Amino acid sequence: ASRAAEGQPAPVQPVGEVAELAGFYAGIDLAVNPHQGGTGLKIKTVEALAHGRPVLGTVDAFLGLEPEAPYHAAPGAAALAPHLLRYAAEPGFRAEVAAASQALYARYVATVERQASLLRNRAALRAALQRPRVLLVTDLPFWQESLGNHARIAELLRVGRQLMDLDVFVLRSLSPAERGTAQRLVGGRGRVFSFKDYPAGSNPLPSWIETAGLMQPFERTQFARAFFGALEAHLAQHSYAIGLVEYIRLSYLRHAKGFPALSVLDTHDVMSLRAQNFAHFGLDHHIRIEVPDELRIMDGFDLLLAIQAEEHRFLSGSLPGKSLYLPHSMPAAPRIDSSRPARRVIFVGGDSPMNRDGLRWFVEQVWPCFQHGEAELHVAGGVCETLRDLALPARRIVLHGQVADLAGFLDAGDIGINPVFYGGGLKIKTVEYLCRGIPSVLSEEAVFGIEGGAGEAYLLARSRAEFVAGLDRLLRDPAERQRLSAAAHGFGRRHFGRAVSRRALQAIADQSRGMEAPPRRAA
Repeated sequence: ASRAAEGQPAPVQPVGEVAELAGFYAGIDLAVNPHQGGTGLKIKTVEALAHGRPVLGTVDAFLGLEPEAPYHAAPGAAALAPHLLRYAAEPGFRAEVAAASQALYARYVATVERQASLLRNRAALRAALQRPRVLLVTDLPFWQESLGNHARIAELLRVGRQLMDLDVFVLRSLSPAERGTAQRLVGGRGRVFSFKDYPAGSNPLPSWIETAGLMQPFERTQFARAFFGALEAHLAQHSYAIGLVEYIRLSYLRHAKGFPALSVLDTHDVMSLRAQNFAHFGLDHHIRIEVPDELRIMDGFDLLLAIQAEEHRFLSGSLPGKSLYLPHSMPAAPRIDSSRPARRVIFVGGDSPMNRDGLRWFVEQVWPCFQHGEAELHVAGGVCETLRDLALPARRIVLHGQVADLAGFLDAGDIGINPVFYGGGLKIKTVEYLCRGIPSVLSEEAVFGIEGGAGEAYLLARSRAEFVAGLDRLLRDPAERQRLSAAAHGFGRRHFGRAVSRRALQAIADQSRGMEAPPRRAA
């Protein structure tokens, strides 16, 4: 690499091959890795960290190290320049980078040591190689990833396939293209099945469960003979260590003969609490269930997966020892360029009543205050289909509909908004904003279940006036945008990085092997 520096003016000094690395690193104050592209672990990054040097680098330079700080995940070489200038000028920042680099390396060493310990223990290695086979049952077209509950399942599969062999049993017909897309999500060791693959899926007969008195009243209202019969036929041919049911409305499937010994319910939302949230605003929820009835059903599972902290606390208090915190996670992504002028305000949402009502409120109550500026509101997702009347030319609102490249849409945004005011659960779009370092103005409902970060990683708006003030502040103040962007990116990586979800899924895999009970909060 020194050849590229030959002929450059001072203070650039080509060093050439280094015979003694310890001496070389002892003589430098900071290592910078502007690497762009490529795959795998970057040895030069690990090497500098191992010699105790503070490191600045791009997201590619820290690939595989689960970085949390923005200066460990710059989108490109040019984006490192502000961090480098700040490092030279601010002693406090130098101390921060040094501490973050040491902490990151300590996490990496601990991970390597855990993996190496398996190689030193034959019994532990044998157990680790016995990957549990999991059956995930859902009726959602998760491969579309057009709604939050789709994204939840797709991400669970992406992370879980590293630890388990995942089969998916889909309670809907699958075209060849849909089956292929779903197969890519489960990976090479997993399989995709449709209930239509079994005769019971097309010609259902009365089932023993209908007169056995095992189902709760809510489960009786959700029961589908074709689904139950097809699943029993599938389980007669295939065995699993773990059965994972996606959402409460399919809970009756836990009664199927041959259902795996470790039964897990992924809640996504505690539906009784969600229904209460809807009722507070005079709205009906499509799933109606009372809290005691839902808890009674949940108690029939060995493990409950809570997507956010508030619901994890509720479930832990109501059903001690049952709840495991498994938040939605995101892959490591570079932070957006927050130094550019703020022109593009973005919102992403599926076609749900929460998104429709929240966006309409924002357009009618907040956006008129910015009609005479240069900012534009760009909206993506299914929510666009029922709000076409909002996109009047004078309003500077652009409805993109479903976008093929959601990452590109997000990266082009300068400011994110989430004005939803009811719903429950975890708002996936909020997580996406945070993990990309998009400065955002968010309602209380938009951050429900997310602990901390208000005023630091995002601006919290509890009213129309606060929403207007927050958006105006971000549009006018580039320094505030950059501060909020850096804090949001770090907050997102700490709370919603794949390392967090991987720990929870590893705990489930370990419990299925009988190694140990899962920690009650894995994040």
